[in-house]
Amino acid sequence: MSDATPKSASSGQSSNSASHQTPYVGPTTPPAASPAQRAAGGALSSALMRCAEAQPYLSAYADGELAEPLRAVVAAHVAGCAACRAEVERSRAVDRLLASLPATAPSPEVYARVQAAVARRGLDTVVRE
Repeated sequence: MSDATPKSASSGQSSNSASHQTPYVGPTTPPAASPAQRAAGGALSSALMRCAEAQPYLSAYADGELAEPLRAVVAAHVAGCAACRAEVERSRAVDRLLASLPATAPSPEVYARVQAAVARRGLDTVVRE
């Protein structure tokens, strides 16, 4: 199993549209199959993914960020596992709540302070969009 941790759009960057999300690729293949599983047919089948293997990917799965074939393996596990399915639904509920919050923007004073800090450092200023 890879040590890579999935990055969810809801864990650091906000995105109101799935079209702005980049799929989380993570490992390019599902978790490695055991020698017995490989002998029986090769890749890890979705029915054999354990909760511990699926857990790191549930948030990214809920956000639609997993690339194939990992997405399909996690989806099959979630379809057959009530505990992981509940975790995915909790992640989606949090995403819906966050999306329902009003959009905010920093005050003009914050922009002025940032511009002043940039000027003090001698960096090029930017034009506010």
